[in-house]
Amino acid sequence: MNAKREQTIAAIATAQGLGGVAIIRISGECAVSAAEAVFSAKSKKRLSEVSPCYLCYGTFSCGAFSDSGYAVRFAAPHSYTGEDVVELHCHGGYEAPRALLGAVLRQKGVRLADKGEFTRRAFLNGKLDLSGAEGVIDLIHAESTAEARAADRLLEGELGKTVTSEQQLLLDKLAAIEVLLDYPEEELPEESRESLLSDLTAMQTRLQALADTYYRGSRVKAGVTVALCGPANAGKSSLLNRLLGEERAIVSCIPGTTRDVVEGTVELAGVKVRLLDTAGIRESVDIVEQMGMERSVRAAQTADLVLRLKESEQESFVAVPEDMPTVDILTKADLRGEPAGERADGVLLLSAATGEGIEVLRERLLQFVTERATGDGLMLTNERHYSALCRAIGALSECFSGFEDKPLDLVAFDLRAVWETLGEITGSSATEEILDVIFSRFCLGK
Repeated sequence: MNAKREQTIAAIATAQGLGGVAIIRISGECAVSAAEAVFSAKSKKRLSEVSPCYLCYGTFSCGAFSDSGYAVRFAAPHSYTGEDVVELHCHGGYEAPRALLGAVLRQKGVRLADKGEFTRRAFLNGKLDLSGAEGVIDLIHAESTAEARAADRLLEGELGKTVTSEQQLLLDKLAAIEVLLDYPEEELPEESRESLLSDLTAMQTRLQALADTYYRGSRVKAGVTVALCGPANAGKSSLLNRLLGEERAIVSCIPGTTRDVVEGTVELAGVKVRLLDTAGIRESVDIVEQMGMERSVRAAQTADLVLRLKESEQESFVAVPEDMPTVDILTKADLRGEPAGERADGVLLLSAATGEGIEVLRERLLQFVTERATGDGLMLTNERHYSALCRAIGALSECFSGFEDKPLDLVAFDLRAVWETLGEITGSSATEEILDVIFSRFCLGK
């Protein structure tokens, strides 16, 4: 594995397809020499003679043809990976970057990079911690402003710094305990044991407060799901289209038109909101429609919020779990002769056809999203981080069990378990298997 890490790697770092520019990234000891073999600067200078971080214009030898563009080198350790890195900026499309990459890979000591290998090397070379590396992939996959903002905080190392601070405190406590273990005739004074317990209890409180942000943070990453449920012909599809600003669902006066869950996405307060238009609930012998209604029930049970629609006061709002947040809506206000808006009982009156009352509904949705999926400060968005944090909190609880009489070597054992579990987040104790799983999610060239 170490020999593989010492090899120079190369890959296309930009999305493949039609485009103005493509970038081939090379990292490792042979990066500059490999680049010089395929690039000729217009200035006649060798790339190694050009100042780092300076775009140099020239010609690429791609094998059967040539291309023109720019090359830039980054000298170790001042590069993304911490190694010597060269980026070749050629024309985009399919053939030019593919051919240029092939020319680079034909150079001695250069191989095609594995998925995420550039970022993996950045982690191994101390350019970012493991949670920061995961921030890279989260940022690439971000589909909303809030998700991108959370990924950026990971990438900047905010979580890593917080966890590392707690790990350092554990190391300090372990160092003090190790001194006493080296001199078994000494015992930890009662007041010192109480102080240690107080410090560890405060740590557990801080870790629990961080873990408690996961519900909100997971909504930032996955988005908020809102299901539109109600009887057939209650106006669910019309409302979906109105909220999306496009004709996503088929609208018909014929009951039972929607037989499956139709989905659309909007962004509110920077958060991705998935809107699910569901099949109308009614008595039906149509097997396909019955299947659609079963899916409607599942959507209502798993959504973060249910918009319960009906068009008549005589109808009932669909039943949902008691703890399910809901917004109750009477539709077709334009046909009812009542003013649109919120009634004293909290029910909204609106018309998807005319748009009356829609802004009131948007405000209710915005309020829900703001309460559930936004906030200041550090939030956990990654299930792996949350799992490790919960296990660390559990290990601290184990340490507290019988703490007053627990031998110091057992206290030290428990504290090392906490340190190692927290290290799965920062990468200080992550196994190769954990690294393989994380970086397999990356694309080639990153």
